[in-house]
Amino acid sequence: PSTDVRRRRGWACLPQLGATLGGGSGGGAFFNRWDKKILVVRNRALARISKKIKKKLTPKPTEQSKQKETVGKDYLLIGVIAFTFIVMVVGWPTISNINRALYFTLLLSLSMTYTQRHYDLNEIQDLWVRRIGTAAMGVAMVLFVFTLYTQFIAS
Repeated sequence: PSTDVRRRRGWACLPQLGATLGGGSGGGAFFNRWDKKILVVRNRALARISKKIKKKLTPKPTEQSKQKETVGKDYLLIGVIAFTFIVMVVGWPTISNINRALYFTLLLSLSMTYTQRHYDLNEIQDLWVRRIGTAAMGVAMVLFVFTLYTQFIAS
């Protein structure tokens, strides 16, 4: 094809194609300064078009959507907290001290999760609530493994 046809089809924008067709490393006869200008203008136009499309596709955050995301009803979490508390209170005379500590740390971790989700905390408070909840969950898991070990392996 002629040079004009290649420009219309976008072939002249590829330096490798110009170099292979025209020979040499400079792009040959088909890839000259005019072709480089077309390449720059085409890239700018594509960049503008892609920015417009990106702006149209991404929804703008509103205060109402933020409230819908943060406010939620964690009925399951509340139920698990209540169940853990009831088991701990009813079984207090019959369970061992390790199991009491296990239920207490589990209750603490679940309470910290609820606090983190439903209360508006500043950055430092949120950090400490996360740390306490994670540490309590870790201690609860260690106590659970220790309880399993003492009941089934060490006995």
